Formats: sequence, structure tokens, C-alpha cells
Amino acid sequence: MSLRSRSQDLRVNHIGTYVSPIGPTTFFESATEGLRRTCDDEIGPKSIETGYRFYTQPRDLQILEVFTHYPKITAVAPGSGAQWNNIAIQTRFTGWDPRNVGFSALTGLDRSNMAWEILSKTNPSLPHVSVPTFVGELKDLPGLVQGYGKSLLKDVANGYLSWRWAVKPMINDLRKLFNFAKAVHHRVNELMKLRTGRTIRKWCKLGESSNGHIDNPASYIMESRTYGSLTATAWANSSHTAWGTSRWQLAPGSKLPQLGYGELEKLARQLATGFTTHEALATAWELCPWSWLADWFANTGDIIAATNNTIGLTWKDICYMRTSRTDVRTSNWTGDPWLLAGLSEKQVTAVWTRKERYVCSPVVPFPFPKVPLLNAGHWSILAALAAQKAA
Repeated sequence: MSLRSRSQDLRVNHIGTYVSPIGPTTFFESATEGLRRTCDDEIGPKSIETGYRFYTQPRDLQILEVFTHYPKITAVAPGSGAQWNNIAIQTRFTGWDPRNVGFSALTGLDRSNMAWEILSKTNPSLPHVSVPTFVGELKDLPGLVQGYGKSLLKDVANGYLSWRWAVKPMINDLRKLFNFAKAVHHRVNELMKLRTGRTIRKWCKLGESSNGHIDNPASYIMESRTYGSLTATAWANSSHTAWGTSRWQLAPGSKLPQLGYGELEKLARQLATGFTTHEALATAWELCPWSWLADWFANTGDIIAATNNTIGLTWKDICYMRTSRTDVRTSNWTGDPWLLAGLSEKQVTAVWTRKERYVCSPVVPFPFPKVPLLNAGHWSILAALAAQKAA
């Protein structure tokens, strides 16, 4: 395969004029606004028969879309006679590409970790609800709710930890058990497809965020000339959505094709409830004290879930997809009143959108130490534990 880069520029050139009273002299001011795209990917070989390129495997893909739109000014300066005739705001924001504000390209280690996480969430051998883990965690509920009434701080900490580690998982498991019959039926359909040699494609959600401030609002000069000026507060927000896909098919020597429908349904029930040998290992890890903290620094839990091969399958075509976006917001416009009155709008539109696909593959199954990126949920857990200790 060879690399390919393509671009599409749909921007239009906007031209306005500024008339200086000195002379008088007319200056033409131009600004490009609209949509432009770039796409970087890999191309496969051409077919000898058809002449078209063909692809047998997914490829890395990078798409960047940038859309800009600027307010226009039409105004006349009192006294001097200086004129702004449909001039676009010249300030351009260029530093808020998602690649520069926290959404960097995946490294080799990132790809491996993502591959393990995707496999751990799409593995057809995973339980719909792990009954052994559910039962094992019930014994921790009384201990989590002990100690209420000693202090307000400790009550809040106990309440949060009880919700996070006992009540919320129990509600999720009960909700899944309510749909158990539907889950078994879906699992039987998957097994029927696999036993005929078909490949199934699985999808999982890997996280999302919205309206995250990239930086603090700052004052920018939007227009500045001898006879008038404008300033505004500007900042950027970011959002992203990530998901993963994988394909699964029967491994050589799998016993699945020899099973009758009754045996398939029995296997589907075992898989859906977690009553399998491998799930016993996963349950043991989940019930280990502080295993949740260890998983922040190493992907042990993901590897255990990903290597559950009760059915006897192989995976291929693991892909991590991400859409990230940053957009500029402006407010608090200040300056000469007649310039403010001449603004067509008080919002600079500058939006960067990146659409990425990374082909991932897991390396040998052992946990990689990593520095965790702590989100609000992680900090809440640590704060509650600290409050419990201090109270």
C-alpha cells in the first residue's frame, strides 16, 4: 500500500473595502471563508481485471474539516469620514485544531491498549451480566453503608462510594437481568451465524465528552485601525466521540459447528450469565481488593475479558474511530459604538473537526504500565476515599 493525500477547498473569497480619509484612499480587504477538507489515507493495489483499487483490510484514515465564517462591518466613522464597507473581521484563530488540544495521534502503545479494550468489550464470549460477580459484590454493600451519622463529610463520602461501587452496578445488573431473555435470543443468533462460518462484526462505545473548555476566555483585538477598533472575548470548546469495531469468526478446531440447537441455547445461557470457567477468573480479579485502582495503571481487566475464548473464536480488523471537534465562541464585544452598530453579527465561526480511524492490534498479553488520565469520576472516587480517611 502507498500513502495518499487529498484535499477539497470550498471556501469563497470575500472582498470588502476600507476608505481612509487620507487621500482619500480605498483599500481592498479580502478574507476566505467556508469549508475546506483534507484526507490522508492508504491506497491498495489495482485489480488486473477491473483496474480499480481493492482493499482486503481496513486502513488508517485521517480527515480534517475546517469551517470559518466571519462577521462583516459596514460603518462610517463620525467626524473623520473613514468607511468600512462590508469588511470581514480579519482575526483568524489557528491554534485550536483538535490535534493540538489533547487529541493527539495514537502511538504504538496506545493502539495496543485500545485493541485490548475493544476486544474486551466486543468479545462474543463475554457475559450479558456476570451473575458470579453480581453475587460476590453484594457482600460489600453492608460494609459500604456502615458509619453513617458520624460526620457530614464522611456521610457524603460513604454515600458516593456506596452509589459508585454497590448501588449503581446493582441497578445496571438488574436492568440487564430484566432483558435476559432478549439477550439469550440475541446470543443464540450470533452463535448460529458463527457456526455456519460467517464473520460477525461487533461495535462498542469508548467514551465521549462535550463542552470542555480548552483554555480560559481571553481578550482578542478583532479590528484595529486609526479611526476605530473592536475587541472581544474568545475561547474554544472541545468535544469528542470514540468507538471501536472488531470482527470475529470461528477458530480452527472449534466445537461450535457440532452443537445442536438445544446445546447452542444452553451455551448461550451460560455465556449470558457468566457461568463459564474463564468468567470465574474475571470474577476473581473483579473481587480482588483495589483491582479497580490497578486497572487505572494497567489493562489487566481488559486482557482478562479479551482473552475469554469459551466459544473458540479468532478476531481480526480491530479499528478505533474518533471524531473530535473544537469550535470558537466569542462574547463581550467592546469598542466604538458606531462600529458595534455596524456589525452584521457578534460571533466568529471557526470549527475544526477531525475524523480518524486507526487500525489496532494487541501485543503479547501482559499489562502495560501507564499513567492514567484522570477524569472527573476518578477524582470523585479519590476525593471520597480521602474524606473517609480524614473523617
